[in-house]
Amino acid sequence: MLTDDYIAGLFDGEGCVILQIHNDKRGKGHSYLEPQVCITSCNKEILEEIKTCMGCGKIWENSNHRNGNNHCYKLFFTKQHDMSTVLKRIYPMLRIKRDAADKVIKFLDDKKEKC
Repeated sequence: MLTDDYIAGLFDGEGCVILQIHNDKRGKGHSYLEPQVCITSCNKEILEEIKTCMGCGKIWENSNHRNGNNHCYKLFFTKQHDMSTVLKRIYPMLRIKRDAADKVIKFLDDKKEKC
């Protein structure tokens, strides 16, 4: 069974937590922020264990293996509630991605308060 410490360590090394800026493609000049939280690994089984442990997420296969690279998988947390839950759960153990996680948590909390 995986621990939150282990998941946080893996996330610090192989995870991604960002606020991505998107420009409105309808030509109205509006931009918006979208949080992204995922973990990348060549070991699909470990991602499946994390998904089970966290109770959420979707695993996608990266298509780079066609160019001679190893199979690579990404565990995405796509729902904002799931992102917030996962980040808050591992936040106390994060070291490298702590500041980025803090920004995304605050963004999600602020967004939730406005609804």
